[in-house]
Amino acid sequence: MTVVMTGATGFLGVRLVGLMLEGGESVTALVRRGRAPAGERVAGALRALGAPAPLVAAARQRVRGVEVDLGRADLGLPGREFTALAQAADSIWHVAGHVGLAASQRSANSTNLTGTRHLLQFAAAAPAGTPVHHVSTAFVAGKRHTGTIAESDLDGSHGFVNFYEQSKYEAERHVHDWAARHRARVVIHRPSLLVTDRPPAAGAPGHTLLDMAAAYGRPLRDAAPRPAVVRLPGRPDCRQNMLPVDTAARMMLDVGAAADPEPGRPLTRHITHPEETPLQTLYDALGDHLGVRFVLTAPPIGEPSAAERRVLGAVAAFTPYGVHRRSYLRVAAGGDGVPPVDRAYLLQGLGGAQSR
Repeated sequence: MTVVMTGATGFLGVRLVGLMLEGGESVTALVRRGRAPAGERVAGALRALGAPAPLVAAARQRVRGVEVDLGRADLGLPGREFTALAQAADSIWHVAGHVGLAASQRSANSTNLTGTRHLLQFAAAAPAGTPVHHVSTAFVAGKRHTGTIAESDLDGSHGFVNFYEQSKYEAERHVHDWAARHRARVVIHRPSLLVTDRPPAAGAPGHTLLDMAAAYGRPLRDAAPRPAVVRLPGRPDCRQNMLPVDTAARMMLDVGAAADPEPGRPLTRHITHPEETPLQTLYDALGDHLGVRFVLTAPPIGEPSAAERRVLGAVAAFTPYGVHRRSYLRVAAGGDGVPPVDRAYLLQGLGGAQSR
C-alpha cells in the first residue's frame, strides 16, 4: 500500500508516518522544494522522538519524497509525472497546514485553502474510489464559545478568531463541494490542540506549545524588574480540548480503517480528548516553565503593569482563546482511555521548569 501525504515531516505527520510504516505501508511524501530528502527528515524526527532503530531504518527505505508546490496547479509537476504519481496512490492524506494564529489572510489561504484545492485536483486524478483524508481542525467552530459542537456542524455564522480558523473552515467547505462533484470517498479529521509530554529534542518537529513558550518568554526576558504575576484576559472557567499527538495519530488511523464514507458525502470525525482541560492548567505549566505565575482574569483587569503590557502585546494572537467553554461531540469512541492532560504532562512537554 502506498500512502501519498502532505505534511509528513510535521508534528502530527511524522507520527502518522511512523504508524503507517509499522503497518507495512510505504509513504510518498509531497514536500516543498529545496529541503533535505524526506526519508532522512522523517528518520531523523523519529529518532529524536525515541523510535526504535528498525522503524528509523524503515523511514529511510519506505518514505519517498516528491518535491511539489501546493500553490500551483498540478502541484507544479509536469503532466506525465503528476498523473503517474496520482495513479500510484492507494490513499491520500492531506496533513500540511499553516497553523500560525497571527497569519495574514493571504498567507493562511495560500496554504490552507489554495493548497487544499490543488491537492484535491491531484486526488481527482487518482484511481476512482481512492480514499482521501483531509486533516482540518476542531477550531472551524470559530467564535462559538459555548455548547457542544457536533461533527456535522460546519457553520461560519459565529465568525472566526483569526484567518487560520477561517481558512480551515473554507477549506472544509471546499472539500464537501469537491467530494459531491466527484463522488469521492472522503474522511475529514478535526483534531483539537495537539500536545506532547516528550521534551523538546534536536530534530523533533516543533509544536504550538513551544511557540507559546517562545512568545510569552521573549517579553518576560526583557522585563525589568521581572514580574512575579502576569494577569491575562480570560475567563477563569475557560477550558480547551487538548489531546496527546500520539493518541491523535492512532485515532486518525483507527477512524480511517473503520470509516466507510458514502461517495460524495464526507465523513467528519472529531479527534479530541473526552475531557476538556482548564486553560488555567496550561498557563500554570507555562508559568512553571518560564518562572512566572500567569492568572486568567476576567476583563477588564485594571491598569496593566509595564511587563503585562509587553506580554499582552506579544501574545495577542493567543489571548482570544481565553473565553472558550465548549466541548466536542465524538461519534468514534477512540481515545477514551487517555489520561487527563494535566500540569505535569504539559510542563514535561515544554522541557520542564527553567532555573530561577
